[in-house]
Amino acid sequence: MPRLSASPARRALLGSLAISMVLAAGAAAASNITYNVNETVLNGSVTGQITTDGATGVLTGGDIVSWNLLLQGGGASYTLTNLNSVVLNYGTNGFFGPPSVDVTATATQLLFNYSGPDAGYFAFQTFPAYGGQHYWCNATHNQGFDCAPGESVVPVLYSDPTSQYDTGRSGNQVIGVAAVTGVPEPAAWLVILVGFTGMGAAIRSRRATTALG
Repeated sequence: MPRLSASPARRALLGSLAISMVLAAGAAAASNITYNVNETVLNGSVTGQITTDGATGVLTGGDIVSWNLLLQGGGASYTLTNLNSVVLNYGTNGFFGPPSVDVTATATQLLFNYSGPDAGYFAFQTFPAYGGQHYWCNATHNQGFDCAPGESVVPVLYSDPTSQYDTGRSGNQVIGVAAVTGVPEPAAWLVILVGFTGMGAAIRSRRATTALG
């Protein structure tokens, strides 16, 4: 039997669909990820959101795009955002060391390894980042200079009785869960819409060609 070649309209239809799928996948892959934080730290808590640039695996401070975190402990509270605080992610005692390897991310979870091999920590603190006030810190078991080992929530000052220190944490633990999974970002919806528009145009063109043939 002779092989039937695809009509120009069908080729345009398939091409539009393929392009829209590739663009949508690329847009979704490049999207930021927002993780919900809901941590209980002894008699305190940290709740809110952390948004990353979508990177997975080991994260650096540069991968954190924005945050909004409510610190609570002993009746005191303080809200940290990217407008009034900084993110600290170091793998040694003291500022300006190499990045920690203890903070990792997947598409669905943000994790910190409290048993990490370095003296690493991952913290959010009002700037300038010294003085020991207004911070949430996750630190490895052998960190003891910038943060107490484990998880700390300090809504006022490190020496204030409202501060909460959970020094018993160990292992790789989830500290954030992705807010939404499996839903395309606006950019992905846009390219999908463009693809379907192209499909519609191709179908109309095919119908017109059939009617005139």
